[in-house]
Amino acid sequence: MPELIFSEWPGFDRLVLHIENGIVKASCHPYRGMKNLKTDGTFEGSAGAAYTYIMREHYTGTDAETEFLYYSDYDEENNVGLYYKNGNPEKINGEPISQEEFYKLLDEFYAKEDAPWYEFNADTIVNDFTIAWNIAVNKK
Repeated sequence: MPELIFSEWPGFDRLVLHIENGIVKASCHPYRGMKNLKTDGTFEGSAGAAYTYIMREHYTGTDAETEFLYYSDYDEENNVGLYYKNGNPEKINGEPISQEEFYKLLDEFYAKEDAPWYEFNADTIVNDFTIAWNIAVNKK
């Protein structure tokens, strides 16, 4: 689906505009909530030093839903060392995986192609946005 993502949006780090069936939907991500965006739509997020999440967003109805592909967490003694794939870090319900598998998955993620970013400025924002939006919409 075509999307445009604005970096450094006031109050957030990323603003995502998603178009589907002629309807524009939006979601926002805080600082560190969406980094290393890849062309396949996957991205990295973090809630601190021990928390690394690899995610993808899906849109259902009017809401954006985050799919956690794999993530790391603290153990009960506050040591980094818990690794999961799938599931949700807030519920800690993912499938446990080894540290080696987690780092292999991270290496595969970082090797993916980065999504392109375009610079806009105040004088040309309308024209630049229109061009970028047309590129996104026609890239179905």
